[in-house]
Amino acid sequence: MEVYLVRHAESRQNVNDPENHPYSPLVAEYEDGDFSITAKGEKQADLTGQRLAKIDFDYAFCSPLHRHVATMNGILRHQKNCKRVELLIDLFEKGIHSYSGMPVEILSQLYPDIEIVPCPNPTPTGGKYSYSLEEMYDMIELRKRARRVERYLTSRFLGKEKILIVSSGDFIGRFLASALLRLPDQVIDKATSFGAANCSVARFTLHEGGIRSGCHYLNDTSHLKGI
Repeated sequence: MEVYLVRHAESRQNVNDPENHPYSPLVAEYEDGDFSITAKGEKQADLTGQRLAKIDFDYAFCSPLHRHVATMNGILRHQKNCKRVELLIDLFEKGIHSYSGMPVEILSQLYPDIEIVPCPNPTPTGGKYSYSLEEMYDMIELRKRARRVERYLTSRFLGKEKILIVSSGDFIGRFLASALLRLPDQVIDKATSFGAANCSVARFTLHEGGIRSGCHYLNDTSHLKGI
């Protein structure tokens, strides 16, 4: 299958002056950690959607984090058929723990043009529904989450699908190292130390067991020039 991994757009967490980037009153109580994307982030998501518009995605996934859902909304705006995003807890970025996202009712109110499917409990990837802070910062556990997502995709789909995933930079690095490079545990950290840019795109093919999987490009931001 073809998998496109996109890092979320610029969020209020990514700027030096978050108070100068307003957010909807609907999400005020969640903004302490579940950040909205900025106006620049909205442009980034829209440009990413324009770039990917010619790809007819079959399925879309992201974590329940607001910045991930908002980015996905900007991308799916340009899709003709794919207007449904499934939330997966295992796509959370590191440091998010004991939190399953803001209510889907609020997200659906903010983004009425897409169908947002909440993550089941227990999770379909086989992971836990919530993690301790130590687990969410543990690099070994992060790699395990990435491999669970990999196994989930290869077990669920037949191999010809086009899959869109929006997640965080650290997860993208771990997923690529896990699914493609098959690196030993002791070198995973060094090999995944690159910094994925906001709304960068990574494209790769994924086959069951990682056999013949390969990366086509990584951290591509050519569609964001000028902003």
